[in-house]
Amino acid sequence: GSSCAACYYNACVVAAESAEAPYHLPGFNVDMHPMMITLPLECFTVTSVALGLLVTFKTQMGYGRFLEGRNLWATLSNESKALASRVLNRIPSQSGEASHLVLASRAYSVKLVRSFPFALKYHLTEDGCNPHIEIQDDTPDSETR
Repeated sequence: GSSCAACYYNACVVAAESAEAPYHLPGFNVDMHPMMITLPLECFTVTSVALGLLVTFKTQMGYGRFLEGRNLWATLSNESKALASRVLNRIPSQSGEASHLVLASRAYSVKLVRSFPFALKYHLTEDGCNPHIEIQDDTPDSETR
């Protein structure tokens, strides 16, 4: 608030009314009039230290959350692969008269397990659950990845 008022006063009031010639501040690209208001720099140095600490803390917290999410995603992906492997090992590949049903069920269950992490990702994002994901027996592998 006070810095805005000082800038307005310096730019509009003093610069328009001052008949005195401005003087140039060395090292800055600013012309000063003798009647201009300046603010002390001490208040800005104290607040800049506090602001720097706050930004550092928030950045570290955000990076920590990112790493935790990445680790959880890797765990979910690895567990999904392990579950698909268990399904493939437990369900027999060919046995008896209904072997085509067993193979179709086996492929369908692996598609469901493989698509779970992606369905979870769509569920957890801003747009919520993606209603367009429909996995059927004839869904190609490229759509479940």
